Amino acid sequence: MLQLLKKLNKSNFAVCFLIIVFLSEFFTTIYLYVSDANSSRFTGVIKLVFFILFFILTKHSKNKITYYLLALVLFFLFNQFLFNPIFLLDPYWDITKGSIYYLIRYLYILVFVAFFLNLKDKKIADNLLNIFKYVLVVNSIFILFGVLTEFKILTSYPRSLERFGSDGLFNKVNEVSHLYNILIANLYYNYIKSKKDLWLLLYIVVISTFLGTKTVLLFLSLLLIFHLTVIAKRKKIFRIILCFIGVVFILFFDKIMSFVFNLSPFWKELTVKYDIFTLLFSKRDLLFIKVLEYFDTYWNKVNFLIGGSFYSRNFIFTQMDIVDVFIFFGGIGTIVYILFIIRYFSSNVNRFAIIIFSFVFFCGLLSGALFLSVLSMIYLYLSLQNKKIIC
Repeated sequence: MLQLLKKLNKSNFAVCFLIIVFLSEFFTTIYLYVSDANSSRFTGVIKLVFFILFFILTKHSKNKITYYLLALVLFFLFNQFLFNPIFLLDPYWDITKGSIYYLIRYLYILVFVAFFLNLKDKKIADNLLNIFKYVLVVNSIFILFGVLTEFKILTSYPRSLERFGSDGLFNKVNEVSHLYNILIANLYYNYIKSKKDLWLLLYIVVISTFLGTKTVLLFLSLLLIFHLTVIAKRKKIFRIILCFIGVVFILFFDKIMSFVFNLSPFWKELTVKYDIFTLLFSKRDLLFIKVLEYFDTYWNKVNFLIGGSFYSRNFIFTQMDIVDVFIFFGGIGTIVYILFIIRYFSSNVNRFAIIIFSFVFFCGLLSGALFLSVLSMIYLYLSLQNKKIIC
């Protein structure tokens, strides 16, 4: 079996993985629409199988990622076995919805990077990046069709049909937001460096706004500000204009945001229940308060070092990446995770690329779903390993 996997590895095993996962995502979207089911583990099972295969293919390789993996697993085992009163009482729940499920999602990118570094032919990264690009471009057609027709299967929010947005053939709009942000970052970088694909860049920018997520709007805002103040020929004038706009926005923040939210019937209804700050963060501030209450109830001083999630079946994340990593692995584990990101994502990458792709990480910090998204983290890693942006 191992010899067969090694042979398959030489035949673009990673390409097979990516194609199969994308196909499973699309199949899941259709299945959820036809069956009216609330969720499906079909894609999750496929990712789990590939996670195991990636691990088998790299378990004998000498790589420092092993130390990062070992440290994070140890933190997880300590906080679960020592302090979790419900750990392994229901193994099926732990694996499908609980702590083990999220452990695999957090560790997926570490195992994939170890697998990738073990490949002799690094040109496979170009093939994988092209697959991401072609899939997202094709999906953009379905996004546009979904916006024009309001076809339920293509909506971003099947449980809130009155909310604007279409994510095409995907079924996790937060994950798709990060994927399109990364695609835009790649296209923008290529345009600035080689003046190519401007029309494709503008098209994807417009299409990404149809997802209906604040994550995309935040990313586009950061990228626009960066372009106008750093890249544009008349950046000095733009800096003055943006400073003026910024001052006005701060002074009249409540009125401006109230006006924006009231433009949509969906958000207008929520303004009666929640304040502007809560709506702006999609109730993540309320989730953060619940996590503080969770700390007070279940955590001790040791947990702040090694983490501790799912001590209760009612546990929920804040949906903010760094905060959730801290909850899961603790302070020391968070440092380990960040060091891994810095070491393997930004090594030998030029400063311009780091700035652009840091906007993706920042959006994940506020909106979540980045570190827990297998596809997004792999796409982000491969983008930063693109030979065009290596110093």
